[in-house]
Amino acid sequence: HEELELVSGMAREAFLAEQCLSFNNQLQDLLPATFIHRFHQTLKKVTRRWRTHYRRSFGRIHSIQDVIKLAKWQRRFVNTSSNNTVSNHLTSTSSMDLQLFCDFCAKVEELRQRFTSSIFRPLLDYFYDTKTGGRKLVKIANRLEKIVRDWDNLLNTEQIQPKYFSPSSASWKGVPKREESIEFYDILRLLPDLVEKAFEGLRLARRWRQLLQSSPPHQDPMSHRTTQATISPGHDHSDSSEGTCVDSPSSQSSPTAVGRHHAGNPSTRTLRRHPVMPNVESSDDSGRPNSRLVLRSRSQMTSNHQGEQHQKQLKKLEKELRVSRKKCNHLEKQLKAAMEACETLQSERDRAKNECQELRHQLQQHKQQLQDTTARLERSDCRNRFLEDEINRAMQRMHSSDEQLIRATNHVKWLRKELERTRQRSSQLESDLEYLHERMQGLKLELDNARHKQHSLRGNLQLLQRLEDFHELTGIMEPRQLSTLRTTLCDKLEVVENRSRSIEDDLDSCLTRCNTLQGQLDIARARERVVERIGHQSKDQKDRNRPSSSSPSPPIEPLQHKQGLSDRCLTELQLNEIARIIRDYWKDLGRALGLAESQLVNIEKDHMGSTHEQKYAVLLAWRDKLGPQATVRQLVAAMLRINQQFDANIVLMTCSGSS
Repeated sequence: HEELELVSGMAREAFLAEQCLSFNNQLQDLLPATFIHRFHQTLKKVTRRWRTHYRRSFGRIHSIQDVIKLAKWQRRFVNTSSNNTVSNHLTSTSSMDLQLFCDFCAKVEELRQRFTSSIFRPLLDYFYDTKTGGRKLVKIANRLEKIVRDWDNLLNTEQIQPKYFSPSSASWKGVPKREESIEFYDILRLLPDLVEKAFEGLRLARRWRQLLQSSPPHQDPMSHRTTQATISPGHDHSDSSEGTCVDSPSSQSSPTAVGRHHAGNPSTRTLRRHPVMPNVESSDDSGRPNSRLVLRSRSQMTSNHQGEQHQKQLKKLEKELRVSRKKCNHLEKQLKAAMEACETLQSERDRAKNECQELRHQLQQHKQQLQDTTARLERSDCRNRFLEDEINRAMQRMHSSDEQLIRATNHVKWLRKELERTRQRSSQLESDLEYLHERMQGLKLELDNARHKQHSLRGNLQLLQRLEDFHELTGIMEPRQLSTLRTTLCDKLEVVENRSRSIEDDLDSCLTRCNTLQGQLDIARARERVVERIGHQSKDQKDRNRPSSSSPSPPIEPLQHKQGLSDRCLTELQLNEIARIIRDYWKDLGRALGLAESQLVNIEKDHMGSTHEQKYAVLLAWRDKLGPQATVRQLVAAMLRINQQFDANIVLMTCSGSS
């Protein structure tokens, strides 16, 4: 712009024309035809995704910064959901459209700065001439300044003001009505309005240049008066000062009118004031001039001069008449050509009117098709949203099924380990039971031997008694020897009796231990059967859940069995079996069943040697306390409260098997 001060007016004109042409080329294909509609759909999708993510509405979009905020959030959303192919497919187009809008705004801002610096400012500084352009130029300059100011306000304000919009931008294709899309109307109206302002500014700039080029060069009034003063007397005054021929009324009137025309001309008045006088004077004999001759000669010369002037005027009028006839013929030909052209234009107008009606009919059809397409597109959007929801629900069901499958797999592993431990415990109990049986056989043999010895010793004592009686009669042996022998036999008999009693006690303890091990073995075998049963149920449940996407129920739910079984009162036989299942947590179970601490202490003292009897006594005390309400459901609920779910399952299955 500063270099324009150093160049000539022609160079400035060439520079301005080049800038206008370059600006026009940049405006071509600035906004694609379908971008507004596509951008509208993108805004709907992104704000709907925002509302789904944050559980609140994004609100009305008032500025370009709101769209930039949406674009940044969309990029973050795409990066966080990069592993989801469905989400990538749905969000790639939205991110691209938002980025295209940001690029469009940046490009329009560059065009505004270039238009202001390269076109508008040079026009104001070097081409603003009100004397030449007049009021039209002032109006064009004011309109162009308002367009540039509104253009800047739309791009560089925090909130879009509708008062800066051009009225014609509302009729662009793809721009919805305000009541149809109140949330996005301002930002959608901004796109065509910026393009409209760019084209309108370029049009006014070209109109400015055309106005200066079509106006005649300005002349100084003094030079115009000088030109009129130097016209010769024989100049044709029918021509105007611009050099164009104008048919005045005097060119077709009578000589009197011609005289009046010349009487009003300063040059003719000058001729009459300064007539051409002859150079001959008549005088009489006395040497004085003859005034009569002078007067006659002057009147004759005046009449001759007037005749010459009339002849000249007549020739001039004849010449003007011929020119006027030629012009009339020429105008008749032009009129005939204009009438023919008018008829041609009339036919073209009729043809254009028919085409306009056809185009209007096609436009109505296209509008109807557009409405149908919009309705189908809305239905497709609804269907797509429904499919998205279905996909999300299916994915949630799939994740839930995966979690259930993992839990079922872990449960099966745990059951396998529990089954292995139960089998190991069963094998150990069987080996201990076999060892106790063998020991019992040995103890029985020892007991038999001890009893046999005891019987023989008692026989010896009876024999000794008889010998004592015999020796008292005969006197063969001394009494001292007999007492010693008697003492020895009594000691041996006492030892054998003590041994027999100890063997009997050991045998009783082995028998008790054997019964205990047998009960534990029965419990272990029952647990093994229950674990195998649960394992089969879990495996079947796992196989059923693999093809389906529904969420499976847990493998074991003790309280979801039949109502009749859960509410049935327990018998003494069932309580005895349950006492075998319960382990060393019988006190905690008694507290969970509602027994007092004093009852538990008394039960422990009354049945000090037998844990089984203590468990059975706790269960009997609970049943006696509740009566008919002492059901399997209550017992299982108490066992679950103390985190004994596995034994609760065994109890429930044992009761169902015994029933």
